[in-house]
Amino acid sequence: MTAQVARSPAMASIQERSTRFTPKVNASFCMARVWNGGQGGQCPMMPSASGFGLCKTHAERHAAEGLAHGRVDGTIPLEKLEEFEKRAEKNAMNSPTSPGSPPARSPSRTPRKAPPQTPPPRASPAPSAAPSPSASPAPSKRGPNVPLPEGIPRCEARVWAQGRGAQCTKPAEGQKLCKQHLKDAAKHEGVPTHGFVNGEIPSEKYEEFKKIAAKNGWGTASPDAPSRKARAPATPRTATPKATPKATPKASPKASPRASPKSTPMKSLKSVLKRPAIRPT
Repeated sequence: MTAQVARSPAMASIQERSTRFTPKVNASFCMARVWNGGQGGQCPMMPSASGFGLCKTHAERHAAEGLAHGRVDGTIPLEKLEEFEKRAEKNAMNSPTSPGSPPARSPSRTPRKAPPQTPPPRASPAPSAAPSPSASPAPSKRGPNVPLPEGIPRCEARVWAQGRGAQCTKPAEGQKLCKQHLKDAAKHEGVPTHGFVNGEIPSEKYEEFKKIAAKNGWGTASPDAPSRKARAPATPRTATPKATPKATPKASPKASPRASPKSTPMKSLKSVLKRPAIRPT
C-alpha cells in the first residue's frame, strides 16, 4: 500500500514541470488545458452536464483519443510537455532581455548636440465664436483600436465583425470577459452570443456566419475573409420618346385667275359702207 501511495521522482518532476504551464484554475470553466501560444491556458468553454468538468468538444475528444495537453488539474503528457518547454526556450532566446542576445553596437562617432534654436514667435489665436445653444455638436469620429497595455487580459468573446468573426477588443474583468459580454453570457447560460474565440460557435449564429460567407463568396466564415461590400445593380436608363414634329398645314393652291372673255372687235363702219348696194331689178 505504501508503494502505491508514494510518488516516484519522475512523476514528481513532471508535476513540477507541468505547473509552469498551468494557469490559475477556474472551476466554472472547462478543465482542459489549451496550447495558448505555448504558454498554456484553460479552455474558456462552459463544462457540459456529463463531461466530468469538460466542455462538449473536449469530452468527445477525450473519449476518442484523449486530451492532447491534459487537464489543468493534472499533468501534461510527456511529449507535449517537451513541446511546451521548447517553445519557452525559443521565446526566451528571442526576447531582447535574454542573455543570449548580442550586445548593442556602440556608435562609431560621438554624437554632436545641435545648437539650441529659438522658436519663432507664434501668433495669438483668434478668439473663437461661442457656439450657439441651438447648434448640435458634431459627431465624434471613431478612432483606431488602441492595443491594451501589457499585462491586461483581453476579452475572449467572439464578435460579429460584419460576418467575419473577431475577438472583442475590450479588457477582461477577471473572468475572461468584459462587462458587456459578462451580461450577455448571463442571458445565454454562461456563453456569449457568438461564443468564445477559441471555442465553438452556437449553432444558430454559425448558420448566420455561413450565410454571410456564401453571400460574399467565401469558403467558410473566417476572420481572414475579405470585407466586400455588395454593389447595387445599376438601374437601366429608359430612353425618353422623342416628340413627333407637328405637321404644318400645306398651303392650298391658289386659284388661277379666270380668263376674261375677249371682246370681239366691232366692225368698223367703213367696211359696211364699202359693200355694194344691191339694186332691185
